[in-house]
Amino acid sequence: MDDKKDQDLRVLIIDDESDIRDLMQDYLTLDYNFKIDTAVDGKDALNLLNHNQYDLIFTDYHMPNVDGYEFIKMLREGSNISNKCPIILITGFSPDFIPEENVWKDVFLLKKPFNFDNIKFLIKCSLKNKCKYSIKKTA
Repeated sequence: MDDKKDQDLRVLIIDDESDIRDLMQDYLTLDYNFKIDTAVDGKDALNLLNHNQYDLIFTDYHMPNVDGYEFIKMLREGSNISNKCPIILITGFSPDFIPEENVWKDVFLLKKPFNFDNIKFLIKCSLKNKCKYSIKKTA
């Protein structure tokens, strides 16, 4: 992804709160010119992933139907071309992460309330895969 220009990057934003989706979409479109798709929950996102490939995914943790954890697990275990895509997990809680083999690989935590500097940092390091703050197995 280092050789792609920002405007060529495709991003999926998953959040059940429309205000968060709109805020993220506006910021990522204006500051990065990313191509953005949005989903209201993990189920909606999985449907989009059947037809699209993404370079980066933002997902909320607590959502109806399919939450962030279940979404990430299904994505990582699936055969979709985006299944190895970096994910930025957005949460206002401190989720209990169950260390599993490849579920949390390339998943980065963005705590609410967040600011745009936090987002900028996580975008940069997740796309370059050089961020040392990803969720790691702690067994």
